[in-house]
Formats: sequence, structure tokens, C-alpha cells
Amino acid sequence: MSPGPTTGVAPVQRPLIGLTPNLLPPEPRASYPGKFLAVVDQAMAERVVAAGGSPVLLPLVMGDDHVLALADRLDGLLLTGGADLDPATWRSEDRRFPGQPERDHFELTLLARVRARRRPVLGVCRGHQLLNVAFGGSLIVDIPSDHPGAGLHRDAARYDTIRHPVTLPEHSFLRTLLDVPSGRIDVNSVHHQAIARLGDGLLAAAWSDDGLIEAVEAPADAWTRGVQWHPEWNPNDPARDRLFRSFIAAAREHL
Repeated sequence: MSPGPTTGVAPVQRPLIGLTPNLLPPEPRASYPGKFLAVVDQAMAERVVAAGGSPVLLPLVMGDDHVLALADRLDGLLLTGGADLDPATWRSEDRRFPGQPERDHFELTLLARVRARRRPVLGVCRGHQLLNVAFGGSLIVDIPSDHPGAGLHRDAARYDTIRHPVTLPEHSFLRTLLDVPSGRIDVNSVHHQAIARLGDGLLAAAWSDDGLIEAVEAPADAWTRGVQWHPEWNPNDPARDRLFRSFIAAAREHL
């Protein structure tokens, strides 16, 4: 049987983007009792596809050799949101919110390899915080308790409907990318932790009105950015689309 007709046009190459998973512990009344689930928000995968990338969920495997083998296959890394970081990752003895140390180790190992290969990295929410820790920074463990006077950054009842403005410093990547003359945009907010000490080599790219760092960039690295909000949740938002397109464009350079 002969093959069908071809157009003679080569398929568009899509960079392979690794998405780190959120690890969900077993819940007795859930659909998968006794099972740990590694999941990612479908909206995140859809945004990667819409921007021209091919998303792949990275299983949270143990053993650095497996992690490094995964990292070597990627054209870009997307550090997703989820559970708190373990304060031990930045040498804090605060144990109020222990987080998921196994996920921290997995992502920090991935990130180190991807940075060494000079591939682009986008950190979202928790991923933004992990970037800061990887660069030697620290976190505010609990905004309501440890940052008096802070505005509302998380409310379980309102979840992803909370929004607040942020200021984009002049010459920051976001202000340039989004072409915002006012330097102000509104973002969603679902976090109770935030950057305390900014990591070495990072620049603040957005500030909330109560003085918290809401985005970072690493000028000396390959394309490396972090945002505290969830851009994948903002429908019909040009800021969301431009951010993901910029990330995928940087990854495409390595095809």
C-alpha cells in the first residue's frame, strides 16, 4: 500500500518542555486510595502547547542519575506550583511548614543540570520561590505571621479569585516584554510564602505594594524567569501569552 500524498512541508519542531509535578499524598476517600499521585494542572500544559512547545510531565523519580538523564533530554524546564518548600533547603530551622523535601531535591537537581546546560527555565509560584532558593536566597515562611502589614496574598475560600497589583521596575524583563508604560499590572495570588533574601545573581522584576518580590530574572543565566502568580490561570491575558511565548522561543533556540 503506497503512502498518502505529502505536502513537502517539514513539520514545525516543538521544543520539549519538562513540567515538574505536584506530589499529592494518599487520601482515604479519594479515587486512588493509598496512592501518591504526580500531577500537573492541565492549564499549564495547554499554555505550553499554545506557545509552541511540547510539554512532558517529569515523574518524581529517586536517584540523581535518573534525574540528570531527564534533564539532558529537555529544551526547557517549567517549575510548577504546589506544596511549600522545606525550610531546610535554605538552612532554616523553622519547622512550621515542612513541605515536601523529596520534591525539593528532585527539582533542585533538575534545575542545576538545566542551568549548567544553559537551557531556559520558568518558575511559577512555588517554582519562583525554588529559583530563589537555588540561587542562595531565603523565603518568608508564612506571610501573615512573619510580614506584619502585608496585604492579602491567599484566602482558601476565595482561592484563585484574589488579585492585586504589582509594579514592574523600569528595564525589567516583564516591563519590556509586556510593554506596560504605567509599569503596573494585576496578578492573581495564592501564596502564603514569599522571597525574603533575594538570591545571588537574581534581580527583582515585580513588587507588590506591600514590598514583596513577585517576579525575578537572572541576567547572567540563560533565559531564567520566575513569577509568584499563576499566569496559566489568566484567560484572555496578553501578559500570559507573551510570557509563555518568550519562554518557548528561548527553548526553540536549542533545537
